[in-house]
Amino acid sequence: MVKKWGQRIYLAVIFLFLYLPILVLIVLSFNNSKSRVVWGGFTLKWYASCFTDETIMNAFVTTLQVTLTAAIVSTVIGTLAAIGISAMKRKNRSIMLGATPMYAFYKVTWPEIKSGVFSGFLMAVTMSLDDFSITFFTKGAGVNTLATMLYTELRKGVRPELYALSTILFAFLLLLVMNRRSDRIAGNHAGIH
Repeated sequence: MVKKWGQRIYLAVIFLFLYLPILVLIVLSFNNSKSRVVWGGFTLKWYASCFTDETIMNAFVTTLQVTLTAAIVSTVIGTLAAIGISAMKRKNRSIMLGATPMYAFYKVTWPEIKSGVFSGFLMAVTMSLDDFSITFFTKGAGVNTLATMLYTELRKGVRPELYALSTILFAFLLLLVMNRRSDRIAGNHAGIH
C-alpha cells in the first residue's frame, strides 16, 4: 500500500515538473501586466498584439517553414527506410503477392504503419519547433525562428506576445494529437462492430 502511494506521488511530481511550466506560460499569456510576478488582470491583448508584430510573425513563418520541411523530409526518409529494411529479408515476396508494389503498399502496408508514421511526424514537428542549437549556428543574418528569438529575448525579458503565441502553438498541437487519437479510437470501435 505504501509502495503504491509512493509510486503515485512520484508520478505526480514528474507530471508537475513536466506540465507546470506550460501552465505558467498559459497563465502569463493572459496577464495584463508585463511582469511575470504581478497579476495585472485578465486580457487578450497579447494575442491580438502577437499577430500584428512583424518581427514575431516573420519568426513564426520561418519556424513553420523549417519545421514542416524538416518533419516531412524526415518522415518520408524514415518511412522509406523502414519499408526498405522490412523488405530486405524476403526478396522473393513480390513474386508470390500478385499485386503491384504500389497497390500492396496502399492497401496493406500503409494502413498498418500510418499511425506510426503520423506519430513520427508529430515527434519531428515537436523537435523541429523546439530546436535551438542547430538553428542558432546555421541561420543567416537577420533570420529568426521562435527558438532563437526567445533566446535573445531572455536577456531583456520575454514579451507577453511570445507567451500568447506559444500558448496558441501548444493548443494547436494538443488539438491535433487529441483529434488523431479520437479518430483512431473511433476507427477501432468501427472495426469491432
